[in-house]
Amino acid sequence: MRKILFVIASAFLFVSCGGSGSKKNEEPQDIKIKPVSEKVQGPLGEYFEVVSKDYKVKKDYSYEVSIEFKRIAEGLPEPWTKGMEVGTDDGQLEAKFTYEFQDADGSVIAKTTGDCFDDMKAICALSVGESTTILVNIYDDGFNASAAQFKVGSLLEYHAPKPEESSASASSSEPRSDEDLDEAIETSKKAAKAAGAMIEVLDALN
Repeated sequence: MRKILFVIASAFLFVSCGGSGSKKNEEPQDIKIKPVSEKVQGPLGEYFEVVSKDYKVKKDYSYEVSIEFKRIAEGLPEPWTKGMEVGTDDGQLEAKFTYEFQDADGSVIAKTTGDCFDDMKAICALSVGESTTILVNIYDDGFNASAAQFKVGSLLEYHAPKPEESSASASSSEPRSDEDLDEAIETSKKAAKAAGAMIEVLDALN
């Protein structure tokens, strides 16, 4: 009887320990990553840099990490001019940061591109020496606990303004060139000459 009770107790203890261990393994692990370099690759690299420190990756519905950027020079790349807004509308400059996550050996395990224009507007509004953070959501399924470092790149696209329809209509109603005007005058002269010749023929017949 004692042997039976001992076996049952041992089995219960084994199951209890195994269950708690499984739950512990399911809990998200803390992942810390750091930039490979402060340098931002691409067109925005002359104006911004990554603040070098350890960053903690959190796990919710997706992995996410807040990365701090610092402005190191005024302005933005051409064709930016003072007063030009950052965005995707006509006449605006679209700016984005790209992120490449690597393991300790430098192998790429995940990539993503920032898609929050409010964050980019805040970044571009910084003065030299100021910094702010951007929350980066990592939806790439390749991202995992082996992540150890990351690189930041940048993209830039200018959305040229479209010509106004009123200007196009006005220009289409005007003579296209001096050659067109000369041709119209010459045609009128030929028509007048032909009409004069016809009158002379009619007078001769009478």
